[in-house]
Formats: sequence, structure tokens, C-alpha cells
Amino acid sequence: MTDVGIDRITADSNEKQISDLVALLIMLHSEGGYAPLNLDKMVGRAAEVVSQGMTWLAYDQEAGEPVGTLGLHEQALWYADERVLVDLWFYVRPEYRKGAVGKKLLKLGRETADERGCMLFITVTNPDRRRRRSAAVVEAETVGYVSHGYMLKMERYHGRLSEEGRGIVDDTRDSAVHAGSEPASGLNGLGPDDEGVSTVHG
Repeated sequence: MTDVGIDRITADSNEKQISDLVALLIMLHSEGGYAPLNLDKMVGRAAEVVSQGMTWLAYDQEAGEPVGTLGLHEQALWYADERVLVDLWFYVRPEYRKGAVGKKLLKLGRETADERGCMLFITVTNPDRRRRRSAAVVEAETVGYVSHGYMLKMERYHGRLSEEGRGIVDDTRDSAVHAGSEPASGLNGLGPDDEGVSTVHG
């Protein structure tokens, strides 16, 4: 089992940490980018997210290599004053997927959402996963859309899982880490084979 260490990346992080983060973001773009990379724009936007103090970099401790990253930022809901946390990126290198890296990053996101008292939304992009042929997906495909992932949502929920919140409860028995039992091979190494469902945080 890989020994994974995780550093929080801030504006004061050293040059190697920043370089490692940028390298992973370039890998993310190479696997899942929808348009040509504008490196200057990517680096500038990443710096804005890093300045909020909610960016993490996972390392293979033995190899000393960066293997995954999660970057969150805070924003207001468009229809309300309440602020939420949303990921700008969530990525795990292919050879480290189906392991502990993605789950460790998600737990750090959950802890941060707890500290801030915010809901947390994380998008899981997995172009290789089997598409669910629901009526909504079929209808969307008729006008040119393609199912390309799903969103994880963590929210305050006191003491138990909601009826619709099928998930894996962690050792503290107060939260669902993600829906489904086997991680898929998405860009962040997470997600069930079937359609993703909301996760609920207690």
C-alpha cells in the first residue's frame, strides 16, 4: 500500500510544491481538458484558489512524487446569500487511482467544510465510466449532450444518513465519503459504476 502524505498548499508554499501542483494541473488538462491550455491563465486562476487556503497536494512518500490534488474555493449560491465550497480541480494520477489518495483528499475537503459550516460540492469527471441510460440522459443526448461525470454534495445532516443518501459511512459513523462500493477509474479515482448520488455529511 502506498504511503500517502498530504501538504496544504498556500501562497507561502515553497517553489517545489508550487511546481508540483502546476505539473498535476497540466496532467489533469491533458486527460480531461475541453479546450487548449492557456498556461498563464491556468496558473493565475490556480494562484487565486491557493490564496484561499483550501488546496492540498498528495505525495507518494516513498517515491517523493506528487500524485493528487484538490483545490476548493468559496462562492455564494446564485440564488441565495449562503456561501458554499466548490472544487476548481480534483485529480489523482492514473497509477494511484482506486487507492486511498482520492478519499484522503475528500476527507480534508469535508473537514474544511465543517470548519466553515458550508456545504461542499465536488465534481467527479470520469470519461471512461459507463453511462447511465436514464430517461433524462437519453433526452439530453437527443439535443447533443453527453453524460460525463457527476457531482458529490456534502451537507449538514444531524446524526444519520438521509433515506436517499446511499453511501459509505466512515469510522466516526457520522458521514458518507462517497456513493458506491468500488472506485472507478475517473480523473480523481473515485465514483461508482452507476450514476452518482449525493453524499451526506452529518
